[in-house]
Amino acid sequence: MPLVSSQQSQKQTQTVAPPLLAGYARRATAAERYDELCAADGSARPHWLPLLELLGGTRPADIESRLASAQQHIRDEGITYTIYADPQGKDRPWALDELPLVLPGEEWAALSYGLAQRARLLNRVLADLYGPQTLLHQGIIPPEVIFGAGGWLPAAFGTKAPANIFLHSYAADLLRAPDGQWWVVADRTQAPSGAGYALENRMIMTRAFPELLAQMPVASLTGFFSALRESLASHAPCGDESPRVVVLTPGPLNETYYEHSLLARYLGFPLVEGGDLAVRDGCVWLKTISGLQRVHAILRRQDDVYCDPLELRSDSALGIAGLTDCARQGTVLMANALGSGVVESVALQGFLPAACRFLLGEELALPSVATWWCGEAAAMDYVRSNLEDLVIKSVHGLSDFPPIFGQDLDEAARAHLLERIQASPDRFVAQEWVRLSQAPVLNRRPGALQLDARSVGLRAFAVAAGQGYQVMPGGLTRVESHRDARVVSMQRGGASKDTWILQSGENEELPFQAEAPAVISPVIYTGVPSRVAENLFWMGRYTERAEGMARLLRLTLSERLHHARRHGVVALHELVWRYGLVALPEGGKDAARIPVEALIRCATSPQYPQGLAQTLDELGRVGFSLRDRLSHDHWRAMNRLVNDQALAPNVTLGPTLVWLDRAVAGLAALSGFSLDAMNRDAGWRFLSLGRRLERLVLLAGALAVAVGQLQQADAEGTSSAESSQPLDWLLDLTDSSGSFRSQTTGLASWRAMRNIVLLDATNPRSLRFQVEGVQQALQRLGEDTGGAIVGLEQTGIQLTEWTIGGIPELPELRQAFMTLSQETVVLSDLLAARYFSVSEPGVSLL
Repeated sequence: MPLVSSQQSQKQTQTVAPPLLAGYARRATAAERYDELCAADGSARPHWLPLLELLGGTRPADIESRLASAQQHIRDEGITYTIYADPQGKDRPWALDELPLVLPGEEWAALSYGLAQRARLLNRVLADLYGPQTLLHQGIIPPEVIFGAGGWLPAAFGTKAPANIFLHSYAADLLRAPDGQWWVVADRTQAPSGAGYALENRMIMTRAFPELLAQMPVASLTGFFSALRESLASHAPCGDESPRVVVLTPGPLNETYYEHSLLARYLGFPLVEGGDLAVRDGCVWLKTISGLQRVHAILRRQDDVYCDPLELRSDSALGIAGLTDCARQGTVLMANALGSGVVESVALQGFLPAACRFLLGEELALPSVATWWCGEAAAMDYVRSNLEDLVIKSVHGLSDFPPIFGQDLDEAARAHLLERIQASPDRFVAQEWVRLSQAPVLNRRPGALQLDARSVGLRAFAVAAGQGYQVMPGGLTRVESHRDARVVSMQRGGASKDTWILQSGENEELPFQAEAPAVISPVIYTGVPSRVAENLFWMGRYTERAEGMARLLRLTLSERLHHARRHGVVALHELVWRYGLVALPEGGKDAARIPVEALIRCATSPQYPQGLAQTLDELGRVGFSLRDRLSHDHWRAMNRLVNDQALAPNVTLGPTLVWLDRAVAGLAALSGFSLDAMNRDAGWRFLSLGRRLERLVLLAGALAVAVGQLQQADAEGTSSAESSQPLDWLLDLTDSSGSFRSQTTGLASWRAMRNIVLLDATNPRSLRFQVEGVQQALQRLGEDTGGAIVGLEQTGIQLTEWTIGGIPELPELRQAFMTLSQETVVLSDLLAARYFSVSEPGVSLL
């Protein structure tokens, strides 16, 4: 049922919305805090009415269906967030409450002005601290606040930031006091996270409730990300070159890696890790399979101290040696600048009003929560007298100790805390405790929906644009899981909301947004980083390996189930053993004695070594690291397949075969995406090489087993083994039954099928097809990179000879297949040595 428009019957709204709102209003107005939805008299605030009207005319069952669709989208997309304190918190699905936080455009305009001013101020503070340090010399900021609070990087002193912009992206954690006033509780300047998740929330809401966003004047987020992209490109120190911008991530183990890949894909920048970059001749370069390529700007998503093991943390494996010097000399734009985390210090907040007057000649429009740095005597006296109303924090952040609420302490604990503060006052900061505002969340109940109130906080974002900053018309609203929470944090298990800013007119831009810079298109990236090439290669191998395993296990179990084709059962069990999936029973060489239970465990158990489940996990790991390079549909298909393994322990044969059918279909879909949804560049050729080489491994093994079956039949005296021995299993395993039936009839003997399996250049499962595909990919890579690798020469020569002179006798065939297996291993090693550990082959920087 479609959502009704706000112009439709008011009668519908009155029948649904008031009971829903009334129950919420009774609970909301009883709380001693600001409620985002309800005024003090229990009535809905005007800017919420359009949303309530639209929801009020919709059946609860329809809303429930849309909510379920949103959660399914989160699972399919693999939208995750890691909670480090929770043993089960790795790759936790993103938590979204689908009821947005709604704010009026007039209120947001004033808030945007304050956020943009605050970003301008902190940028000027950074430029001063890493330059003339006038703020310190004039006594506006005590030196101890800067040098003793953490975040200060002496190695960054004297940095020549391009366009004098140290702070390219900025975020502020906001809370609303009971009187409705917004306050800043924290500034995020190191590598602010959350903007990508805010974008993802909006995309989820657009899919689940497209009518709502179409019928309400909700401000778009697109302009914010366009401004970020063009700002980085326009300020990059590239001279006459086209700017090359990259997104630097710590890697897939980081808590917000999904956001890193989302931003890279949305902005159109390569996602790189520290090992992908190198410093040569005072500049930063991207290591690709074709050599080094100059990097002009880095959107940094990792803390600065890990960015350079040479001058910062020497134990960091995430950084680029020499990066700090490049930043100091201004040969690369760092967004944000190294050392920018120093202005995150909570101790600085109390000194920002004076700094604003000194640097900008303005009053601070968006103030911080009242803050006292205990290193000042007057502040220490205030803290001693008002501890019950304060929150005590460390100048070093949460890594030192979590916030301490004075109201929670008894007399002895208060005395002990004051002793600690008195002993090292410079380490402590006190802030006024402000009761968080609350907003409605959807509480799902069978057949009904209910609104409950939960504590919320808002993270707002700004990016450098033109001569000022452009504020995202929205943000990441964070909501706690219980009503009386005093801190909102995703690391504490909270959820998020989309944030809707209602524009006052159709397509009207909000005021106080800085003029966007001139459009400069970043360079089109032609080089594939060596790490990405390796991951694509292994994605191809794992995809093909998993499909081969699934087909082999499905065929073997089916044969055992029907007790058919004795020779086929023996051959398949031998291949399962040779492929390394199961071990032979102790004390015997008979492959047919492999227990069915072992085959089922290999197909279904995540704990089975090198089984199908583990192979799919490896595929998911490699795919996740390539998230920014895959289409939405490709990634969803992979993520759904990897997560579709949850079978009960001790599963029986029937469900296992059903699962293997799904796995084969899902893996075939992935192969289809790699053929039809990826550019045929050098990266794709590595993926194709991985698939072809892995298929050759299975094919060579299967052919060797088939030839062995024929030789055994000859030894047993079976007449005309090559023409009478059935090899249907080989056709099924190589998915060549269709090709065989279209060309011949009768028994699937070796003599009847060998041309199809070995020499048919039109059969994508034949030996010849794989070998020619590998050789063509190697030739194209040589053209791309200036250095070719020749592979599978012996096999290629033999295939030509077999086409002209006929397929040889069985003993010679068996030796050829053994040689092919060896050639495949050698070629894989050559590729790794030539491309995957490359730094600068054939590139002169003189």
